[in-house]
Amino acid sequence: MQFYEFILTGFFAGLVGSFFGIGGGIIIVSVLISFNSIEPRFAVGTSFFAIVISSAVASIYNNSQKRINFEIAFRILVTTIPGSLLGSFIVGIIPINLFNQIFSLLLFLFAILIYKKSLFEETHSEINPKVLSLILFFVGIITSTSGIGGGIIFTPLLAHYLGLPLINSIATSQFILAITSFFALLTHIYNSNIQINLAIPVASGAVLGSLIGAKLITKIPKQSINLGLGLIIIGFALYLFSKSI
Repeated sequence: MQFYEFILTGFFAGLVGSFFGIGGGIIIVSVLISFNSIEPRFAVGTSFFAIVISSAVASIYNNSQKRINFEIAFRILVTTIPGSLLGSFIVGIIPINLFNQIFSLLLFLFAILIYKKSLFEETHSEINPKVLSLILFFVGIITSTSGIGGGIIFTPLLAHYLGLPLINSIATSQFILAITSFFALLTHIYNSNIQINLAIPVASGAVLGSLIGAKLITKIPKQSINLGLGLIIIGFALYLFSKSI
């Protein structure tokens, strides 16, 4: 891949990430591994580098629009950060085939979440606080090892179980991602999992995409976004799984 292709990858990831509050790591990791044969640890490290910067920039804009629920965000961060730190040390020892299989499964699950409209309804169900804490701890581990940031869990969790409106769920999810990804990024830097020649162009594109996405989110029909993204995610999942067998 060429320099401008890394920028476009970041741009698309940032744009889609802003639509769902997912950070865009799914797209970044998939593209780097599938089309450029980047080692998983470098792909994940690059993903977190881009997520931290783009999510932070988007969060600044979302905060100016009063979309972020900081109280709920900090409650989630308390249990997610420890899992994220632990996961960052696990990623370097996972075999590439196993990594691709795990990541493919996460992508399929994400596509299912998109198509389940009930997850994005304004009404919500109650969840036991202890169960929620356990889920969030493992979310931190899983997202740190895959580089997806955690928004695939945070956005539907905020909307379906904690009762936030979709726009606020997306914005709050991006803020959470900025914080959790920062702590995960520190350990990836410590483990030398960052390649600057990849990270800079991907992050640059992600920042631009996330800003545009944050401004467009209120104008684009959610069903259209759900359908298009779901098909893209399934396509990437099938490709990655085929490489792992």
